[in-house]
Amino acid sequence: MSAKTHRINVTLDAEDIEIIQLLSHKQKMSMSSVIKKMVHDWLEDYEDLMLINKIEEREKENNPLISHEEYWENEK
Repeated sequence: MSAKTHRINVTLDAEDIEIIQLLSHKQKMSMSSVIKKMVHDWLEDYEDLMLINKIEEREKENNPLISHEEYWENEK
């Protein structure tokens, strides 16, 4: 992933802008920083959910659980 920061244009409803303005003021952050943090937090939560789904799939398949070390040793 490149170090360059990318920009994305997003259109929000007036009510959403109002909420973001309140959060921005309360947290003493710019609106863009508040939105950036929200997206980052959401992506982390999403990643966690995907990992949980993967674990549940493995459990349904009755595959034996292996340690982190065993997994990476087998990947070599």
